[in-house]
Amino acid sequence: MNTVKKCAVKEKILEAARELFGKFGYDKTTLEGICHKTGKTKTSIYYYYDGKQALLKDIVEREFAQMKEKLETVITIDEHLTSAQIRAYLKERINQILSMQVYPQFIVNQYSGTDDEACEVVRGIREDFDRWERREFYEICRVGKHYGILTDAVQPDAFADIIQMLLKGIESQIVITPEKRSSVETYDAMVDFLIKDCNEACENETEQNNYA
Repeated sequence: MNTVKKCAVKEKILEAARELFGKFGYDKTTLEGICHKTGKTKTSIYYYYDGKQALLKDIVEREFAQMKEKLETVITIDEHLTSAQIRAYLKERINQILSMQVYPQFIVNQYSGTDDEACEVVRGIREDFDRWERREFYEICRVGKHYGILTDAVQPDAFADIIQMLLKGIESQIVITPEKRSSVETYDAMVDFLIKDCNEACENETEQNNYA
């Protein structure tokens, strides 16, 4: 079998696993089900993956890699950084979590007390992403202070820790609520309210001073 065909078979197996994990959940999906979906034997699956957990690892790693890639396109952490970019990042981050087929079910699992080897694998992938994102938030704060988007009172380490903690709590609540659309709309409106453009903020402050 040539390399191109091997890659095609591997992707077919991966896509079948992603669909079944997303539809039935990781625990209820079996290798037999993946075999049936792909028309491949267990031997074929084991040629590419050690088992169901290896499939899960590949899928969730790809979900977070796609999320990271997308987030990097909406913000520029340099002299071109703007409040609008920060708002876009915060909104897109939630959208990316909700677009994932597999990872969100492990957010739900943490509330049900489930903690097994699969959860450990997923937790490790999430921790890698969190380390990357914390560095991003640190730099957003550092650069934002330099160019006047954030005030000098905001400290990069505290900013990174607090905003990451808040976002993880918000994403968990949005994932588990049945009213996802209204929750996302409310979240987006809050982001717009809390993070204003510098010019708009200055105008509001001037109006308040004049009124006083």
